[in-house]
Amino acid sequence: QRKVEWFMDRYVRARALYPNAKFHFVGHSHGTYLLAKALKEYPAVHFENVVFAGSVVQSSFQWENYLGNNDKKGQVVKILKYVATSDWVVAFFPGAFECLGW
Repeated sequence: QRKVEWFMDRYVRARALYPNAKFHFVGHSHGTYLLAKALKEYPAVHFENVVFAGSVVQSSFQWENYLGNNDKKGQVVKILKYVATSDWVVAFFPGAFECLGW
């Protein structure tokens, strides 16, 4: 939670300095968790393009709640997820925790 607050502090400062800028996000491993948690807890967070590489976010994450469409402006415009088939840590541990219900 402390890292999510740290991330949001940086986000809010950047938004204040550049209010007309479009923000994009590229995250790997724990960085993907930070954004997913921020999206859930802070409805004002908005990123145009999001790229996840080696994501630890649960496969059941409800992206449809955060993506925009013709009817609503979402918190994320587009997302691209890369899956690393050789990254056994990212492949094993999040899946194991998901099976345990964590």
